Amino acid sequence: GRDRAAMVANVVTFRGKGALRAVGKVLGASEILLSQMSKIASSRYYRGAGTENIVRALKNDYEQQNPEGKKISWKLWMQLSDKLHSFPRHLGIHSGGFMLADKPLNCLLPQEPASMPGRSVIQWSKEDIEALGFFKIDILSLGMLSAIQKCFDYVDFYYQQTLSLHTLPDDDKATYQMIQKADTVGTFQIESRAQMSMLPRLKPACFYDLVIEVAIIRPGPIQGKVIHPYLARREGLEPVTYADERLRPILERTLGIAIFQEQAMRIAIAVGNFTPGEANELRKKIGAWGIKDFNRDLLPLLQKLESGMRQNGISPEFAEQILGQMRGFAEYGFPESHAVSFSLIAYASCYLKCHYPAAFYTSVLNSQPMGFYSPHALLQSAKREGIKILPLSLNFSNWDHGLEKPADEADYAIRLGFRLVNGLPQSTVDGFLQVRSQTGPWYSFEHFVRSNRLARDDLTVLAGTDVFNELGRDRSDAIWQAEAAPFQPLLDDQETPLRWKAEQSLERIQKDFKSFKTSLADHPVAVIKQQQWPFRVALQRFSLSSELTSLAPDSDVFAFGMVLVKQSPGSAKGMVFVTLEDEKGFFNLAFTPQIYTRFYRQIDHQPYLCVVGKLQRVNESHSILVKRVFEADNSARLLAMRGRHQKQDDQTVTPIELIKPRAFH
Repeated sequence: GRDRAAMVANVVTFRGKGALRAVGKVLGASEILLSQMSKIASSRYYRGAGTENIVRALKNDYEQQNPEGKKISWKLWMQLSDKLHSFPRHLGIHSGGFMLADKPLNCLLPQEPASMPGRSVIQWSKEDIEALGFFKIDILSLGMLSAIQKCFDYVDFYYQQTLSLHTLPDDDKATYQMIQKADTVGTFQIESRAQMSMLPRLKPACFYDLVIEVAIIRPGPIQGKVIHPYLARREGLEPVTYADERLRPILERTLGIAIFQEQAMRIAIAVGNFTPGEANELRKKIGAWGIKDFNRDLLPLLQKLESGMRQNGISPEFAEQILGQMRGFAEYGFPESHAVSFSLIAYASCYLKCHYPAAFYTSVLNSQPMGFYSPHALLQSAKREGIKILPLSLNFSNWDHGLEKPADEADYAIRLGFRLVNGLPQSTVDGFLQVRSQTGPWYSFEHFVRSNRLARDDLTVLAGTDVFNELGRDRSDAIWQAEAAPFQPLLDDQETPLRWKAEQSLERIQKDFKSFKTSLADHPVAVIKQQQWPFRVALQRFSLSSELTSLAPDSDVFAFGMVLVKQSPGSAKGMVFVTLEDEKGFFNLAFTPQIYTRFYRQIDHQPYLCVVGKLQRVNESHSILVKRVFEADNSARLLAMRGRHQKQDDQTVTPIELIKPRAFH
């Protein structure tokens, strides 16, 4: 029962930006200055640069615009922030640590109620629990499991097909063909830029190939420099060899290349003079993601392993490869069992996307927030796959997105749900949906208002979605009426609506994004190209993402698109990767450290990028090695329009905005 189970605590400490903000508040810094600091500290250009460099950059920028900046104690701000770094801030909850005991936990350790009802938190960290020898397991939730179950339910209800994880065919040819083409937006694990670039090269054709795919794009294999040798051996361009015959049974299934943590452990025993106990200790050390003291915790074991391999006649090249993997595994690496489990979920998501795409996208959209892509990117991908997207409707939409078969369509379309709307509480939606179920559809704006008596703020938010258009009120008029509703005891059905200027394309898209994170109008990139091109480069020079397959490798490519994802993995040696979206698909951009340093202000802060670079092609995988980022002219500015997730990890997120006339700030 609950008295014998509890979540494990996590000691949250002050980090760079948090320490700077906390000290800045104490020193009386304005919110404007703190926001400017956050913007600088969040930039990849200043990642790992240290407090001194961040404060110096902030000082230079701020004093240029504000003479009073010279009165700020910049040095004290920097010194106090450095001292506060790594100091405990508050007690949080570990993401998955869960302790079970055979007696009430109150007899063993201190607890406190969690913020979530019905949960308890142990006031000790996972390191404390492990040191005391208590039983702890990690239970991590996966949003994709919820999405898959929802999809099974939709397939059962709409297609009369009963599916489950254990009944899916494991060798579906169409599914693997889709995977090989990297058509994996929205799926599990293999939807990232790096994974999608690898899929056309590795070409998974069976389940174990998928296991390799899931495991190989990790810091362990990357730092061990095994990806290219594995692909070369897989394609028959390089012979399969073993540094020692004792390694054949360990590495035969992966073509002589160590990919999984278990293989590294077995290698340590076979040719590193490790006992099974020592190998298990090595496993524990590299399995503790984010080792706090590398020299203390892992370096002695790696030195022992290197010495053992040298004594056993292992080549220095292979030894360094294994040691590199160990260092990478200490950041993040996969045991084979973990990769197999994830691959099962990845395959299931791909099978559903391949055979029931409308149901799949609907289930993923109804499981947000999760995954690599925002609702906007998922809906755009669905549209490119031929799935019809139906707009929000007072008479047909529910809280969740749903499936609906239009009279003129052979397959189901996706009907948007009110969960997509910014600032609209589910309780409000549940209320008017209950009225709809009792009274039937609404026939006018006034009918809806009289039936529901919504709060003015909720009615205004609803009007901002343009959902009253189906009842004869355009967005501007509906917002006007919503704001005026509290001042009119009764709305007159016969009142003639005011005439409002029709929305222009860019205006409509901007309002849609502000209201519900996407737009069913033309893609913003297409509209900008057609109506308001703000760059001093001829539009005719630009290629669509769908045209990259017809271009010669190493040719110059001009690309323009909306920024979806930005990444700079620690294993990428300073490279920055950006995924752009245009009206036809995605561009994968790569920036060298030198190019990033030159253009980091645009890359980090502009929601649209206009670039030129060299086209790189490996099999069917394309990317652009950027040479230059173009600046928009002074007649353009950016208006807020969010098209990406707010995420807590490496994919730093800023609002996506729409280009409109006015100078940049």
